Amino acid sequence: MKKILFLLCAFFALNISAQEQHPCQDFTIQIESSDRMNAGEIDACYDFDLIASTDYPNNNVYYSQTDHTTTFEWTFGDGQTATGQSVNHLYAESGQYELSLLVTDRNGCTEQTSLIVVYDNPGIITEILLPEDGEVCPETIVQVGSSISGPDSTTNFFDPITWIIHEEIGQNFGEPIYLPDGVGVSYTTTVNASIYDPSVVLEADDFIEVCAEIEHSYLGDLNMSLTAPNGTEVMLFTQDGGGTWLGNAIDDDLTENAGDCWKYCWSANPDFGTFANEYATNTMVAPLGGYSMIPGSYEPLGDFSNFEGSPANGDWTLTITDNLAADNGFICAWDLSMNVVAAGDIVDTLVAEILSYDWYCAEEPSSIVDYDSTRVVVQPTMSGMHTYVMTITDSYGCEYTEEFELEVYDAPIATSNGSSLCTYDLDLEATNVVEGGLWEVIYEPEDATVDFSPNINSLTPEISVSEFGSYVFKFTDSECETSDTLEVQFEQAIPQITYEELMRCELQTELSVPALGMEEGWEWIDGPVSASFTAPFSLETDLIVGQYGDYTFGYTACDTTLEFNILFMCDLIIPNVISSNGDGVNDFFTIKDLTYEFYSYSNMSIYNRWGDEVYKNGHYGLNGKWWNGQTTHQDDELAEGVYFYVLKVGNKVTEEEDIYRGTVQLFH
Repeated sequence: MKKILFLLCAFFALNISAQEQHPCQDFTIQIESSDRMNAGEIDACYDFDLIASTDYPNNNVYYSQTDHTTTFEWTFGDGQTATGQSVNHLYAESGQYELSLLVTDRNGCTEQTSLIVVYDNPGIITEILLPEDGEVCPETIVQVGSSISGPDSTTNFFDPITWIIHEEIGQNFGEPIYLPDGVGVSYTTTVNASIYDPSVVLEADDFIEVCAEIEHSYLGDLNMSLTAPNGTEVMLFTQDGGGTWLGNAIDDDLTENAGDCWKYCWSANPDFGTFANEYATNTMVAPLGGYSMIPGSYEPLGDFSNFEGSPANGDWTLTITDNLAADNGFICAWDLSMNVVAAGDIVDTLVAEILSYDWYCAEEPSSIVDYDSTRVVVQPTMSGMHTYVMTITDSYGCEYTEEFELEVYDAPIATSNGSSLCTYDLDLEATNVVEGGLWEVIYEPEDATVDFSPNINSLTPEISVSEFGSYVFKFTDSECETSDTLEVQFEQAIPQITYEELMRCELQTELSVPALGMEEGWEWIDGPVSASFTAPFSLETDLIVGQYGDYTFGYTACDTTLEFNILFMCDLIIPNVISSNGDGVNDFFTIKDLTYEFYSYSNMSIYNRWGDEVYKNGHYGLNGKWWNGQTTHQDDELAEGVYFYVLKVGNKVTEEEDIYRGTVQLFH
């Protein structure tokens, strides 16, 4: 026990000794930024980076700025915070903010510093004047200039500006104020502006914006307007939106329960159009109710330039009128802002100096011919939209862009509509034409003529040529004098007939040809009997013949007649009985249609029931000879009974051998 107490006392003594050996040392904090830093101030043009640095004159072991146990706590003055030695921040709105930094080292020692951030976007005004509505022909040289007068009294693209920063004029009600619910009942709220010089009178573009934090369960029966000190009223919106709501409203007109107010602004430079134009698409689901307009900056129904001539100081009145009972609404706050210098305003008198500027066109970089501070000269050659972007860098480290667009007309395109085979007529068409033009023939066959209907100035003329051959047409746009050529080959073509060469056991078939032009139709030329066509002057027809046989037909188109043959035939019909008694009926084993018209050879063999060949003829029927019940040499008369036959014939059409086998009953 004594040993344990001794160790505890020793440890306690060492700990006290260590604390006494390393007390908090004085150190300083510095804030560094890539943005412009003045005494106690940072001028920020956009998001900005911050780096904290410290110095420790004594004992760098325990006071090291790279020590991971040292903490850096940033407070930006807009409700946002961050930790870390290096941070980046972007303010949501222009203004001035107190930035503070608290550093705590591993021993709990702290040091704090602060400065003012002026987030004012010192800015560059640019103005570009485009010629001819931004539409040009290819190869056109365009010089684009500006109407802004620079410091050297010459016309420049850009001019430095001075920004005015002041508090918005308005009021916050704390608890939401219930809006009267009823037909035509209005609620008015007034703020008094008194910070401006009494002699200040608004010009047409001085009024910037009025904002209201509000919720209401139906927008379709609500009006809102703003009245200036001189009595001029500007309507913000009137009964637009149907069932659309404002804010996160509660539709409860009995208990007057307030939902959440959302901020809506009506601005001279809005992000959206009027409520009337935006309510169909610019909505979102509200947690407590239906669909509400999204917060943001909208275009007023009236025109803020009507406030011109009103004093800046005085009572500004916001009027909200509910035109239908049985709904619910509240207002939580509202404010307005004007571009007027007032007492107590912070005026940033530091003027930005332009350090560099450059032009670029992504679609056709080579189209930029020349540029300086007063003009840019471009000569686009490619068709389509060209975007020319000027990038400006100023002495605040801010970068700005300004751009303009040129639409370069497409060159005309000459095309034909339809086939030029077997026809002397064709439709032409010119597209991508700016303001009309004309056709011309730049090549044609010798002694040929061309007629344009209605005339050569038509964009879609019908042309008629007198001869087959190659023609080259040219269309020239009258505005840009650009042109396109088209070669057309007028030529004769042989019809390509679709048909079946052999029709077995059918007396009807289908015929067809492609559309070539100058068609005359189908005709029967030769055959056992005449044939008929269901549509003799059509590209498709049914052909009908009266009996089997070899037929020749023709089709005439494009001044050409094409002949073709179709063989209508059926399988041979072989009888199964003969009676060679000389009575003239079935005396011979005759096979109908076995002729040289259809067959190149005919080989017949007849066998008795024991398989002996009793008759053979290598040209059976083709030589006019048929079996009559005798042996091959007709020396012996065969006995009555059943005989077997094998007939082999050569089909002229199919160029194949057809084989028939069967029995025949012989009687005397």
